[in-house]
Amino acid sequence: MDVERLINNVRERPVLWDQKNKYYHNRDFVRQAWNEIAEVCRTDSEVLKNKWKNLRDTFRSELKKTRAERSGDEGGMPSNWPWYELMTFLTDIMTTPEDKD
Repeated sequence: MDVERLINNVRERPVLWDQKNKYYHNRDFVRQAWNEIAEVCRTDSEVLKNKWKNLRDTFRSELKKTRAERSGDEGGMPSNWPWYELMTFLTDIMTTPEDKD
């Protein structure tokens, strides 16, 4: 599976990741977006959804690590996870109220 293609296609469809998107909770729009990505990636949409969930969860974990390191005296160390930079478009939606203080 081309992970970079999956990430880029999801990023282009905020309905799949931006909770502020007016169609985020509309199953028809979400299903259509996954079907479009499945066609581009030539893979079943369920396989893509599972892969995306794993990527998103890993990004959340990596983001927490980099934030924890930044709060220390040594400064932040960038993540070594290969997809971190590509997924930084999710940073704002994963920001908790404590992070904004």
